[in-house]
Amino acid sequence: MIVKYFLEADDDTYLYGDKMFECEFDGTSYIQPFVRREGKKLIKFYQDKHFFVVYEDGEITEIIRTMTCWSDDVIAYKIKNQVAYKFDEVYHGHPHVKDGECNIDFSEFIKEKGL
Repeated sequence: MIVKYFLEADDDTYLYGDKMFECEFDGTSYIQPFVRREGKKLIKFYQDKHFFVVYEDGEITEIIRTMTCWSDDVIAYKIKNQVAYKFDEVYHGHPHVKDGECNIDFSEFIKEKGL
């Protein structure tokens, strides 16, 4: 069954403030991904695997890898046709790289994770 899941902001959540998500509940545990809609965006959070996937119009537009070494440490990739073309890095809650250019093929990652 699909249930509401209150996700508290944590060192590995990439979230500013607590957020309400939906997920499946099998009677004993919450099953990831946690899913949230924000306007045109569909956000899926795989907390145990430390990443978010953002979809717009059914296409992946961002993959955000979270790190647990410090609050708000993330690398957020902007994706088009399964290839990252820009990225942002945040360390200790402060931008380290903004709109860095890259050319990273995420097709295997997307296939492997069933995204």
